[in-house]
Amino acid sequence: TPDLFQTYAVTAAALKMNVHFAGLQSLRLKETDRIWAVCNELSKMGVEFAYPAPHEVIINSQNSHFDQTYSIETFEDHRMAMAFTPLFFKLPSLTIQDSNVVEKSYPTFWADIQKVS
Repeated sequence: TPDLFQTYAVTAAALKMNVHFAGLQSLRLKETDRIWAVCNELSKMGVEFAYPAPHEVIINSQNSHFDQTYSIETFEDHRMAMAFTPLFFKLPSLTIQDSNVVEKSYPTFWADIQKVS
């Protein structure tokens, strides 16, 4: 299920897990190149990546750090905003640029997140 890649990658990074993802062919054809976008934003937090094949990613989160203020670019992709949102629980100073991008698929997303925080 390639659409879970973004959420799983962010979760793995937060938990300092190393993960190997495969079967991500369709992710380069979405609103943005979702593989590149996630890796780009997680690299701000010290997460390292390897690409053993064109549609595979190995995430090494052993050296990740969540001790700064980070601003996440969504690249006009609603799933980027939603995938990084769980980091608010670990990193309250996190900001998500263009946060209204979620209105495309989940207009009440931020109101619902407020209910659980």
